[in-house]
Amino acid sequence: TASLSSKEVKPEEVFHVKFNLLVKEGFHTYAVKQKDPNAASFATTIRVKAASEAPVERAGDIKEPEGKDKLEAALNATITIFEGMVDLEVPLRVKKGIPAGKVKFTLLLQTQVCDDQGCLPFTKNFDFEVGVKDSGKPAEQKADKPTQPEQISKSGEDKRNVTKDTSSSKAAITSSTGSNSPATKQ
Repeated sequence: TASLSSKEVKPEEVFHVKFNLLVKEGFHTYAVKQKDPNAASFATTIRVKAASEAPVERAGDIKEPEGKDKLEAALNATITIFEGMVDLEVPLRVKKGIPAGKVKFTLLLQTQVCDDQGCLPFTKNFDFEVGVKDSGKPAEQKADKPTQPEQISKSGEDKRNVTKDTSSSKAAITSSTGSNSPATKQ
């Protein structure tokens, strides 16, 4: 899932989107910050879609837990991975000059989910709406609590509008909220 830290903010005020991912046992996904330059292509990314037209922009680095380093000899890289529950926090701010009212934006999460048999790319759009307050008024501080976390799993049935991988590795991500994008083999 993904949730907003505030439902209403002033222009240029920093707020956060918190992503909760649940990596099923036997699987892993990748950290946003890879320590090894050879592992840069494995980094999970979260970006503002249509960034130049969007009413929000990134306001700093993504906060993530300490990952586990895994040597991938075949790739000549040490890759930082996550297993189990993973919380990522993205700082954003409403751009200067955005008028008061409701604004919509989309964050795009891209990662891979892997087990010892292979990997499956995962891409998902998360749509949000935030109220922009007149800069002279105080902003509301807390938003609703998030629902269930994203679940990253190995599945033979598609109950989630996520395209199944038909190879021996059927790693997929389930979601409880947000709009789904197909996860397909590349």
